[in-house]
Amino acid sequence: MNFTVINGKVPYLMIAGKDTVRGEMPVEAAQKIYAEGTHQASRRFKGYPIGVNDR
Repeated sequence: MNFTVINGKVPYLMIAGKDTVRGEMPVEAAQKIYAEGTHQASRRFKGYPIGVNDR
């Protein structure tokens, strides 16, 4: 999987209750989450094409 990497970090969105949280994480952390989680295509947020563990 190819992630969008900016200065060694991957931007992400996470659903937190009724809110959506935006942040960045190190590319190594994103790769680990992707490798260990259940992933699927995401159409919910433009520019964020991967969903992991239904989030």
